[in-house]
Amino acid sequence: MLREDRPFEGFNSRVEQALAAGHSADATRLLRTRPGELARRLDHLLRSGDQPEDVLATFARVAEQVSTAVLLQALAHFQHRGQAALRTFFPKGDAARAWCTPEQRAALPGTLRTQVIAHLRAALVARFATRPPLGRCYLDPALADLKVPLAQRSAAKALRTLVRGSRLPLPDTRFIRLFLWWTNGRERTDIDLSAAFFDGGFGYRDVVSFYNLRHYGGHHSGDIVDAPKGAAEFIDLDLELLRTRGIRFVVTCINSYTRQPYCDLPECFAGWMARDQVNSGEPFEARTVEDRLDLASDQQTCLPFILDLEAQQVIWTDIGLGGYPRWNNVANNLSGIALMLRAMSDLATPDLHTLFELHAEARGSEVDDPAEADLRFGPDGDIDPLDLDRIRAEFL
Repeated sequence: MLREDRPFEGFNSRVEQALAAGHSADATRLLRTRPGELARRLDHLLRSGDQPEDVLATFARVAEQVSTAVLLQALAHFQHRGQAALRTFFPKGDAARAWCTPEQRAALPGTLRTQVIAHLRAALVARFATRPPLGRCYLDPALADLKVPLAQRSAAKALRTLVRGSRLPLPDTRFIRLFLWWTNGRERTDIDLSAAFFDGGFGYRDVVSFYNLRHYGGHHSGDIVDAPKGAAEFIDLDLELLRTRGIRFVVTCINSYTRQPYCDLPECFAGWMARDQVNSGEPFEARTVEDRLDLASDQQTCLPFILDLEAQQVIWTDIGLGGYPRWNNVANNLSGIALMLRAMSDLATPDLHTLFELHAEARGSEVDDPAEADLRFGPDGDIDPLDLDRIRAEFL
């Protein structure tokens, strides 16, 4: 784009030119006028110059102008810096998709990382200290497995609202029954339920699907290719048998084989049940349903959740896969499924324990005994971690 026969030079262009020329001080001065951008580029700036202390000092002066969400994201980033082999991004758009790239950034010195974390925590504590006092607070340790409800796009609507990357405990049961229900759209619709098995090193072992009905401890109910009045598919998982055979991760996959997006279907939902015995009760028994999600996105492949059999947890993923393979099944999406498993099993995003810990430090004190607390944070406490609207309104 030209203006008066000269190339148009925007703000980001000037920043990139300064960084490319090795003038990190100039880039820092530019970004100081946009504190949010400075926070997002803080890692890059600290690696680009020979005076990271000046960058930190500049950031400390403008940190109060950075949004709470960005400060929390930066804090989680530096707390997990260098711990994962992949960097995961969720680009803007109308689809819940993730992109991954290998971690290739230069390492930050441990002392520098500690200083950055201290500055970020100080900025958040100072902000939260302006709010009413909370008194003595008890924080359930399980909050560390639940993510902060920052803005996100979903691939599905769920029975209970969870944030992508959150982990929930598996119930004390031997059998899990995955289920899928759908109804035809304007034409014949074939939706397939599959379960992909991976070991602890993220190595693919096998899949239970319409073309491989049983293996390792998984049993598929059989392929249904048309649902004019509605149809269901099930997969029974023997968790004990899967563990003894070296399986750690079970990735639930839902594929539109006839390539209609879920948003074009009158009904399409999936979930999982906890069963004491696979042959007890009805095939679909509502009282045993642990989670159910409605698939309504403009996508053809969805990975709603992952079972981590070693940690005894469910990882809420709620993402779709891009691409349009000729045959939409697990085999043709395997590289994407394996990549998403690695990315989602170690997602560096803010957790609720850190958020509430900062509030307790700023507005009260933290106690170890819930009986001594004025306010309890946790599933059985005063602040329910699944009450995301309240968390957004009162703590972000």
